[in-house]
Amino acid sequence: MRQVLDGQADVAMTGDLKLVTAAVSDSEQRLRQITDNLPALISYIDKEQRVRFANSTYRTWLDADPQALLGQHMREVFGPEIYARCQGYLERALGGERLEFEREAVGMGVTRTISTSYGSWTSTTSSPSTTAWGTPPATVCCRNLPASCRTACAFWTWWHCSAETSSW
Repeated sequence: MRQVLDGQADVAMTGDLKLVTAAVSDSEQRLRQITDNLPALISYIDKEQRVRFANSTYRTWLDADPQALLGQHMREVFGPEIYARCQGYLERALGGERLEFEREAVGMGVTRTISTSYGSWTSTTSSPSTTAWGTPPATVCCRNLPASCRTACAFWTWWHCSAETSSW
């Protein structure tokens, strides 16, 4: 515990707060720089299904400003038709389940085969996390699968299915 001598403790605490604030800001900038350079849609969704973080790939894939998405409900971000297809997965992730699947998606006239991961902090940590937006939040990551990967996956699926039905 600090001893107050002519307000010096207040000055020291103010300095500590500035250091902590700067460290948090640096950490946020590093996270933003990393996620903005990944070729994937990355978002952080709260328990009310509102966007609390979105990377810059939203601009590339959906022509959406990531900052403008903050606070929007997922239905507003993707529209009622796409939201209806994703709602069940998102609710399961918010309930603590980790989900991964592939599907085709169209954005800005481009059809992509994407690998989607829904996760919750409760599925990756030993105890639920409490945040300013509620518990538990979910993360969503959608990665574009290049043609070479799709071809390899299709071959593996064909070979695997053939191997199960053939008699060696």
